[in-house]
This record gives sequence, C-alpha cells and structure tokens, in this order.
Amino acid sequence: MFHRSYSILLLIVLAGTIFGTSQVYSMLPEEPTVSLVKVNLHSAAEIDQFQALKIPAYARLNGRSGEFILIKTDPTGLYTLSQTSLTFQVLDKNVSDNPYYLVYLRPDRVAIKAVDYGRVLWAEASQYLLQTNTVKAELLLEAGAEINRIGEQPIVWAASMEPIPSIAVIEPEPTIQEMINQVNSSTVNKYNGDLSGEWPVIIDGSPYTINTRYTYSGESIQKATQYVGQHFTDLGLDVEYHQWSGITYPNVIGEITGRTNPDEVYIVSAHLDDLPSGATAPGADDNGSGSTAALIAADIFSQYEWNCTIRFGLWTGEEQGLDGSEAYAQRAHNQGENIAGVLNLDMIAYDSDTDPILDLHARTAIPGSIVIANTFVDVVDAYQLDLQPDILIDNWLGNYSDNKSFWDEGYSAILAIEDDDDFTPHYHTTSDQLSTLNIEYFTEFTKAAVGTFAHMTGCLLVDSTGQLNGHVTNAADMTPINNVSLALTGMISTTLTTNPAGYYSSTLPIGAYTITTSAPGYMSVTKNVSIQSEVITTQDFALPEYFYQFLPIIGKESFEYTKFVSLAENS
Repeated sequence: MFHRSYSILLLIVLAGTIFGTSQVYSMLPEEPTVSLVKVNLHSAAEIDQFQALKIPAYARLNGRSGEFILIKTDPTGLYTLSQTSLTFQVLDKNVSDNPYYLVYLRPDRVAIKAVDYGRVLWAEASQYLLQTNTVKAELLLEAGAEINRIGEQPIVWAASMEPIPSIAVIEPEPTIQEMINQVNSSTVNKYNGDLSGEWPVIIDGSPYTINTRYTYSGESIQKATQYVGQHFTDLGLDVEYHQWSGITYPNVIGEITGRTNPDEVYIVSAHLDDLPSGATAPGADDNGSGSTAALIAADIFSQYEWNCTIRFGLWTGEEQGLDGSEAYAQRAHNQGENIAGVLNLDMIAYDSDTDPILDLHARTAIPGSIVIANTFVDVVDAYQLDLQPDILIDNWLGNYSDNKSFWDEGYSAILAIEDDDDFTPHYHTTSDQLSTLNIEYFTEFTKAAVGTFAHMTGCLLVDSTGQLNGHVTNAADMTPINNVSLALTGMISTTLTTNPAGYYSSTLPIGAYTITTSAPGYMSVTKNVSIQSEVITTQDFALPEYFYQFLPIIGKESFEYTKFVSLAENS
C-alpha cells in the first residue's frame, strides 16, 4: 500500500485531492526533488493503467510477491500516481549519484548483512534493493551475493499479458542432429580448461595462462577477450570488440551474416568475466561453462549457411551488474536492430546428484521468451538428451544474468542455467575449477543449447537450398548487360544484380520463384523457376531493347508524335 508519511513534500502532493491541483502546484518547490518509487503490478489491468501514464520505468523486476517496476519521478508524477488505483511506495525521497543495486543473498552462503554494504530501501526474503557505491558493491560480490545494477536510462516498455505465440511440435532434423553429434566431452573439457587457466593457450602467437577473467584484471581479461576473438576469427567470423568502457575488457561478438535476411539477428550469449577479484579466479562454472558452449556453437554453426544473421556474444562486466550486456542491448535498441531471440547460457556445468535438472528463465512480459523456453524443452525431448529442463516464468532469479539486459530493451531472451536447488558450492571462489564440473551433464547441456538455437532461428539453409545462376544479354546482339536488377518473389523475396559480364548467382531455399528483370532501356521480362535441393538451376534472360521512333500525326506534315516501341514490335 501507499504510505502517507514519507515527507512533507508528499503530503503537499496528496493535498491535491482536497485543495485542487492548481493549489498543489503553487505549493511545490521551484526545483522539486526526484524520488525513486516502487510501483506494484498485480494484473494486466494495472499494467495497462501504468502504461497509460507514460511515466518512464528504469527497471521491471520480479519479487516473490509478484511483478513491480522502479520509476524516478518528481512530485507531479507522484500526484499522477496518487490519482490511480495503483499501489506504490517511495523508496528514496531524493535520488542521488550513488547507484542502486538489486541484490540476492544466496541462502547457502555465509550469512551476509545487507545493511553492512549500503542503505537498504526494500527487502523481500533474500532479495534487497540497496543504494551503495561501486566499492561496496564489489565487496558484496566477493561475499557471494548476486547483483543487478539499476540502469540510468529508462527501459523499453514491453506490454505484458500478450498471447504466447504457438510453435509446431519439433521433429528431429538430420542436419540439426548432425550438429548436436559434433558436441563431445573432449572439446568441452579442452575449451573450459583453456578459459579457466588449467594450461597455457596460444594468444597472438605466444603461450599465456588465463589465471583470471575478472573484468578489471587488466592484462588477463585482455588476453581472455583476445583468445575469444582469435577463436572467432580463425572460424572466418566477422569480429567486433565492443568497447563499452575500459580498453582492456570489451564485449567480444562474432558474426555470421545472413544470406538473404541479414537484418534478422539471433544471439548465443554468455558472460566471459568471473570472480573473485584476486590474481586467481578460474571461473570454470561461472561462467567458463557458458563461454565454452558459445565457442563450441561457433565451431559448429560456422560450417553451415544461414538465412538470418547469427551472433556469438561474450560479455564482460556481468558480475558488476550486467554492465557489458546492458551497454550492448541499449546500443542495439538505439540502432533499431531486429534481435529476434537470445539464448543466454550462464553456469551450465555443475550437477552433483543423479537428476540432470536445469532451469530455464522466461518472462510473461516478453512472450517470445516463453516460446524459446518451450523450444528448449522440445529439443531435449525430440533428440532424447539426458536432461530435465524446468521452465521458471517470472522467477526473481531471472533478474541476475545478461538475459535481463535484453528483456529491458524488449527483446526475447531466456536464461539457461544449472538447477538452483543443486547449485555449485564453489560460486565466486578460487575453487570454481574444471575438476568440480560434471562433464557429462555439461556436454548434454551444450548439445541442448546447440539444438535449441538451430531450431529457434528457423533459418538454417543446409540440405534445403539450391543454386540459381544465369546470364542476361541483349536480345539483339547477345552482348551482356551489366547492373540488371532481378526481383525474386517466392519462398523469400530478394533482389539480385548482374555483374559487368552479365552474370548473376545466389543460394536460395528450395521452392518456386517468379523472377522479373529491370534495366534502363530494356523491356521487363518475367519468368518462373523452381529451385531444387543441392541442384544448380540456370535461368538466362535475353532482354529486348526499347528505341525511339517518330510517327507522323495524320493531317499534319510535321512529325510531332513519339512513342516507345521494342525491337520485336518494329520487326
């Protein structure tokens, strides 16, 4: 419920219900303070009611008692809220420069008192909202807490309670089965050992042992990002080092550009950084495991053709509050990128019992996330993988990994993580080593990730494509025509262009197409063609020219009338 005892300022705001709005505004200070406010959302009607207010939200979160948002607003906004039926609570009367963190204190860790690390603004079971500085936030991490920094920019509002899109029941596909079969325990073990400092790796031609991947470790995190970037480069991927803050710890993104729909983007993601902050931080499970799976996915997916763009995102700054992925997701939104789905892998290798359970976190507010989670479950069933996935919708633990950064920008994403009821006891310690991992479980988890991603994109172009090529010439003398546009409609719609020798070529999904040519000075020609699997289809065009011919107008001596005729018409 909304409390009426926060400050004289709030009493002035509420006085508007008695004295009238104009009197309240005349009583407001010249420079009103900005407050941090928690607004509870218990139903679709309340979500719609808040959305209609057009007040920016800075976080959309889940607690044990339901969904809530955090807003920063002045007394005018508080008055607007007070005129609705929404329940809200002012957490901080005056927003200052110190950041806010959502903090989860794991019950299986040594007892931590949140009040020792900052100002507690809200608490619910093991989850807290603290205002503190970055130094104390780092101490919280060292003590075993999970944190999520509340961003400085408003989030993108995604309407809740939308219908969940349906998907067809997944049937095993030979090509995707082939992909899954390429995942093996020896590679899983090798890549994880590379990342967790079990042995030296070759980086820029020289051996180097990655003893820590702590974001602010300097040379070590720089070498870790180089190792990942070098891996992507060796596979022929386009590589970006996304410099979101310091020069030594960029996000690393590898990309396979889609052939016909490059603007549709899917991302396999994991955070590369780890803890603790000392000279040694193996981070084999957190999150060498997710990073290993992303590298293996790149190995496999780079062998195939894709209709959409595939990216492999390795984030830094995750442990400090999702900093690297937040910067990347915000940039993607600001640039209008169409990120159709994100599979975020974080801690996928620890399992100490006989039940290979894993958790899939999705959100009602992002219906596409539930589709991805269901796809993961269906893949496990269809390919008979030895895993037991549980879908957790609107669970507060989904607030603490990089999927949250994409949720905040309205993108569909899930978190795939080991069972929280069988969580690694080595979390954020130097004992988080390769020897503590269940390699069989880790391998099965990676197989499921590969299969899920291949199915969720729906844009694999292997064994369902054919080659189309042809030659475009002048119908009069058979000379080649450069820069002819060929518009294709059918299974996909795209436009091809002839080269200076008059040739064109493309790999296309199998099916029927209509091709229409367009070139200045030539008549348009339309033909139908059928593309068959793994078959080269040739379709040539001979284009008639247009030319000018002057015709006399009957009854006049001068030639005043002009029309276009083709060579065919003139003959």
